Amino acid sequence: MLSMMSKSSSTPIIIAIVLFSLSHNYPIMPEPLQEDEPLFTNSINSSANFTSAGTSTVALSGEPAHVGDQVVASILVSNIGHSTGFATLNINNEEIDQSFSGDSVEITPGSSREVKTSFFPTNHGPISYSWWVSSNGSDVNQSLRGEFIVEVLPKQTISTTINSYDWSATEGLQIEVSLYLSSGSSREVILDVTGSLKETSSLLQSITIDLDPGRRNFNFELGSPNSDTVTVGLNTIGWLPRNDSVNSTSIDVKPPLADPSELSVDVFVTTMEPSAGEPLRLRVNLTNGDDLQAHSGKIRVLRSSDQTILAESLISAVNPGVTISHEIVIPSWPDSDIVQLEVIWMYGALSSSIFHSVESSVQEKGFSPPFDISAALIGVLSGIVIVLSGRLVWRAASSRTPTTSESRIRETRVERDSRSRNIILKEIPCPFCEQRLSVPADHFGDAKCPSCSMQFSVLGKPDSSVQKINVPEENQTTFPKSKSSSDLLECPECDQTLKVPMEKRPVHSRCPVCKIEFLAESG
Repeated sequence: MLSMMSKSSSTPIIIAIVLFSLSHNYPIMPEPLQEDEPLFTNSINSSANFTSAGTSTVALSGEPAHVGDQVVASILVSNIGHSTGFATLNINNEEIDQSFSGDSVEITPGSSREVKTSFFPTNHGPISYSWWVSSNGSDVNQSLRGEFIVEVLPKQTISTTINSYDWSATEGLQIEVSLYLSSGSSREVILDVTGSLKETSSLLQSITIDLDPGRRNFNFELGSPNSDTVTVGLNTIGWLPRNDSVNSTSIDVKPPLADPSELSVDVFVTTMEPSAGEPLRLRVNLTNGDDLQAHSGKIRVLRSSDQTILAESLISAVNPGVTISHEIVIPSWPDSDIVQLEVIWMYGALSSSIFHSVESSVQEKGFSPPFDISAALIGVLSGIVIVLSGRLVWRAASSRTPTTSESRIRETRVERDSRSRNIILKEIPCPFCEQRLSVPADHFGDAKCPSCSMQFSVLGKPDSSVQKINVPEENQTTFPKSKSSSDLLECPECDQTLKVPMEKRPVHSRCPVCKIEFLAESG
């Protein structure tokens, strides 16, 4: 009954719809799809359905591009389906089979979102890429795929150079840096200035620069860094330079040093009268009275007698007008009653020093000589060697065989003995010491006594067997005379009282004081 009623009631409704359609010229059956209309895999739109929201080609940003640069491709995608879906843009370089895929973008029904991906060309020249939009479980229109070409330029060259530097006490360290970028795109770089001292380094300045093609100079004021080397380095942001680029350069710098005459060193001993072998603590005060900074260095403690290094310690820089205190420990005190220390403040190639004496504690011990035994032994051995060497030289010289003359052979011993036997001698007494002397029989004149070293004249007539030698008057010497009636008489030159026996007068005498020769006579 109910079924019959429903059929009878639905018949008028269907008739009304048909009549309404005919009156408004609406087709009752759907028309077939045209060839240029989008074709979807799901005609009932029960899932997400993606199509191009505007142009059917991707938009590129980052051109002109160089090798290694980042290029971004993007396209606007609409979801005309009934469900939310995710769309991804893919890029492929068919020449080298290199693919890039971007992040998945969520697109709700009836909305449009930008889908993009980044890719990096690896060679220069015109490069062809294919692109497509993909989605997992959603329909994608054929309009979301295609191809494009990118003109890629070679990599750019960048270089950095430190032109000059100046370091003064008032302005500090200033350097001038030159940066160069080859033709092409403007680039963003980070410039770092680093100071180094030995194995430690510190960042002095870091700035980000938008660098245009060409050369550009920069000036940096770095203050007074504790550095002897300055390095300027460039770090690129999002791009790669050529392999022959100079990204880093260094220069050695010499800071102005304080005048050593304006620096003072004071030493204070905290351990009084140290014993040998015990540690000793010293407090060293360093004062910089100059307008320049005394850079970091070290304190060295020497034993001034032999320049032995007793202790050494590093110190930090001392600013102008500042005094710092530093404690240094001598591990083992020398074995000496008084030790003369030399404390040196060393910085760079300069130094300032002070001498300080420390008295050690006296310990009871056995006898010790007041000199260095080892040095004395070395001196004795050296003296013995010198004496022996001298004797050897003297013996060699004294025993040398006499050479013969070019005119005749030297006189033989037999000839010398024969000649000495032919000499006729006579015996005379010394007028001063009564010593008997033997002189040639034909000798008259001056003679010297070997016993008392007095000189006198030999008078008297020679023997008849000896031929008398006549001396010309002009060659005869006139002597001053002195007379007395006793054995004592005075020197005619210096009035010295001399003793000449009366029985030996007249006789030639010589004053032992003034060395004058005179004739002593009686009268």
